[in-house]
Amino acid sequence: EIRDKETIHRFMETVAQFERIVNDSGFIKLQRLTEEEIIGTDYKQGLLEQYLTLLREAGTPMQDIAIGGEEVRIGNKRLCLHTLSDTDDLPAAVSADTRFEKLSTDRSDCRLSFAAPVGLLLSCN
Repeated sequence: EIRDKETIHRFMETVAQFERIVNDSGFIKLQRLTEEEIIGTDYKQGLLEQYLTLLREAGTPMQDIAIGGEEVRIGNKRLCLHTLSDTDDLPAAVSADTRFEKLSTDRSDCRLSFAAPVGLLLSCN
């Protein structure tokens, strides 16, 4: 239930403005998902169901999500995370992102991680 309609209205305006900026850049194109694409139908999984089951096959039953100290599992699939354990291996100064000129304006910066292109190349199950 939406309690603060003014906040929702401002949020939707901001999202629409962001969508226009990104689409006008020509670098990528944003397209809003329909309700069926998000939650799915009786015959096709939606994005939410795919996320919660880590599967793309239709008809997959919902699975338990287990979050523990040693692992995170969805059904019998385990999530794999990589971290750095020793900060001494890092240089003294590190910048995690840079200003992306195509999506930035004179009043706001669009910051992108240096690792953003790598994420597109990673496989997932």
